[in-house]
Amino acid sequence: MRHNAGSSLQEAESSLQEAESSLQEAEFSLQDAGFSLRNAGFSLIEILVVITIIGLLIGLSTGAYSTWITRGEEAKTQSLIEELKVYAQTYEQETGGFPPSNLSALGVNSTGDSSNEGIEAFVLSLYRKDLTRNLRPASESDLVNVDNDQADKNISVFGSAALLEFVDAWNNPIIYINWRDYSETFSYLVESPDTDREAIDVHALKNSMTGTYFNFDSYQIISVGPDGIFDTEDDLANFKRQE
Repeated sequence: MRHNAGSSLQEAESSLQEAESSLQEAEFSLQDAGFSLRNAGFSLIEILVVITIIGLLIGLSTGAYSTWITRGEEAKTQSLIEELKVYAQTYEQETGGFPPSNLSALGVNSTGDSSNEGIEAFVLSLYRKDLTRNLRPASESDLVNVDNDQADKNISVFGSAALLEFVDAWNNPIIYINWRDYSETFSYLVESPDTDREAIDVHALKNSMTGTYFNFDSYQIISVGPDGIFDTEDDLANFKRQE
């Protein structure tokens, strides 16, 4: 055992001498370039340590910035959902029911596909020409036409038959489902960080503990969240998903 330990010690000393020799060679090379590590007061190892620390700090700051951006987008989307709740409640007070989530309830049909129908019906309800008072949002900046479809007739104040949607901070249409359509499946066009925009199936969500729908007697408003995937933990909604 002692012989082995002595041999290992000799090998370690030899390796250390080789490392010191390599360090001296590196320093000589830098001196030839007009820079002396020792004169500057830093060894090569110290410089490598500083570079490593700087790299770690950059990585941490990048992660923190990304988290800050995501939280800001989530706050913006949750604020929009709260705003849509106000519109829905005001509409219910005016008409006696919450906005429908199908176009046929408004007497119109899409001339294109059936994607995003729930939120399109919601928007069209708010902008109907026949409302007795103004239920429309103060700004239309959040309205887009993701699937570029139109209604077969114009019943809105837009001056066109475009079927528009509210979108979240990730440019995905907000999902809206009236309680009367909770048993239905809807198609929505969404995109994620990993996929291009594509049609997905969505439906009203249930509480897994009770087996009942969230907001069983009103409506559900849902954003697919940062990951662009429906029914995952980062979804935002007008109800609490903790069960």
